Amino acid sequence: MRASLLLLILLPACGALEEATGGHPPGKTRDGKVFRGDVRGAVVDDDDAPIFEATLRMTHVNHPGEVYEAKTKRGGRFRKDNVPPGELTITASASGYFSDQKVVTVYGSKAIHVTLKLKRTRTIRGQVTFAGIGLESVPVTARPTMAGERPQTPGLETTWTDELGEFEVGGLRQGAHELSVSIPAIVQTDDGAYLAVGKLAPVPAETDKDPILIEIPLGGRLHVNGGEGSITLKGTDLPVRRYPLPESGIAWCGLKPGLYSVQLHRRSGFKQEIVLTVKDGETIEHVFEE
Repeated sequence: MRASLLLLILLPACGALEEATGGHPPGKTRDGKVFRGDVRGAVVDDDDAPIFEATLRMTHVNHPGEVYEAKTKRGGRFRKDNVPPGELTITASASGYFSDQKVVTVYGSKAIHVTLKLKRTRTIRGQVTFAGIGLESVPVTARPTMAGERPQTPGLETTWTDELGEFEVGGLRQGAHELSVSIPAIVQTDDGAYLAVGKLAPVPAETDKDPILIEIPLGGRLHVNGGEGSITLKGTDLPVRRYPLPESGIAWCGLKPGLYSVQLHRRSGFKQEIVLTVKDGETIEHVFEE
């Protein structure tokens, strides 16, 4: 008797389900096709202002081969119709902003709404100079720092100075950074001397502030006599390199204090090496005697 009563109770419920879905399984049409839904939404910035022509890339988790793309219109809004049900990964990107990503679920024929917020990238501008002259092709690296913590490797960005020694590091998150400047021993000053200071101490900087001036210290200066052949210089924080020796001689400026090995190589096969002590702000003149 109880079994018959339970069956009578369940039958109307099943009939109601068939009536609601038109007599076919939920999520499908009468001919077995899957219902598809619409994805609608907006892309905004930090201040909730709309971003025009942001790019939307949608990847379907349940259908890896299906990728959908869209662009935001005026008002930062976008729409993509006829998307099959399931999880959808939506990535929004735009020039001058960090991308944002969200995972949403499309339900049958329903429309879903999603808002993606992009954070604007920040910049640090400045100039690298030596004796008041801008240095070209100098690498400048910005590394984000947190209060009381060491610089963080993620978010590291590098750029190079232009012909005036000016630089702009972009793609940064807002906040404090440290700038690392490395002067390779191939940069020449206006008087033909080689600038060989190696790596400078990190320079603190803030995003979106006034341009920062990085002045290379004068350091010590070393000059040796000229002639045919070449010179090899070894010393503090410098890569070992052989330089062609012009008739007028060769000079290095911006040297850090310390011991330096100078090797003379003549085309005749003659070689000579001398160790010199360079002091900050002093100039050393050395003449090789053969």
